[in-house]
Amino acid sequence: MSVAGAGIAIAGLFVLGRVLTGESLVLTPGYGVVTWALDPRRGVALLLAILVLRCLATGAAVAGGGVGGLFVPLVVAGALLGRAFAGALGQVDNSLFLVVGIAAFLGAGYRVPLAAVVFVAETTGRPGFIVPGLIAAVVAELMMGRTSVTAYQVVPTADGDGPGTH
Repeated sequence: MSVAGAGIAIAGLFVLGRVLTGESLVLTPGYGVVTWALDPRRGVALLLAILVLRCLATGAAVAGGGVGGLFVPLVVAGALLGRAFAGALGQVDNSLFLVVGIAAFLGAGYRVPLAAVVFVAETTGRPGFIVPGLIAAVVAELMMGRTSVTAYQVVPTADGDGPGTH
């Protein structure tokens, strides 16, 4: 995807996000989006819509050659999904679901489930979140299979298909 194509795609996603929420949630730092998502008045469908728009915008930025990282987008995506899941279950306390979502997205996105759980444990200071976070990170890692955003995270197979073989 060209830089111009990525820019047009991101601009369109931004406009769609503004139409849905009246706020700039697609192109904004993650802290504001997580704070917005914590409002109990946010519906599950709207949370999932913002999740999809943000993921598409991140994908367009990466495909267009944009620089930056994936850490914050993964954290925000995990928090949005965790909050949506808590909303679907009717839970008032979202903290566990947010943390589990973050652990799952970081673990699968970076292919390091244990590091994601350690990050969650250190940032929350709540030991009770470690086991649910670990389960979520491992399940997400297993769901990823052999796919990755970079060839350096793909495990080589017996036929030599993997990093450095192409």
